[in-house]
Amino acid sequence: RKQAEATLRETEELYRLLADNTEDIVGLNDTEGKRLYISPSYFRKTGWSPKDLDKPQWRFIIHHDDIEAVDIARTSNLAGETTRIEHRTRCKDGSWLWCDTSCKPLFGPDGKVWRLLFWSHDITKRKAAEVALRESEEKFRTLFENAGDAIFSMEGALFMDGNTRALEMFGCQSHDQIV
Repeated sequence: RKQAEATLRETEELYRLLADNTEDIVGLNDTEGKRLYISPSYFRKTGWSPKDLDKPQWRFIIHHDDIEAVDIARTSNLAGETTRIEHRTRCKDGSWLWCDTSCKPLFGPDGKVWRLLFWSHDITKRKAAEVALRESEEKFRTLFENAGDAIFSMEGALFMDGNTRALEMFGCQSHDQIV
């Protein structure tokens, strides 16, 4: 019995070390939406305190454009399905944390969904890079299309792509052969 208790304490200590020090957010909710556990990384990343989470207004911390996706995922989770979505969570300072969140239903002895285990990875930097890339591509495309000179690419005698001026000049479309 003492050996079993020591093993249990060691297992709990290892779990606590992992849960308390991971950079990903890990949590456990009941099926009514009550938070049973949330890892300290949530508080480090968002600036909220445990007391702030006592309020049942979880929709306040989800970006209004993402609430529908969260509701759909929750409905799927309660039906026993694992989900994965990207959404924004409000930080205490008003900024937004982009999360890639997975949620796995846990089943009780009666076979019904009993708890919802979720884990979220911070993808804020990736989302910012995607926006910057999209904006850069839009600027390039605008400059490319509105240039007074013909800009084009070819592979041998095959016209691959070009701006409007190049298409007018060569009188062709992409992937036409130019003779």
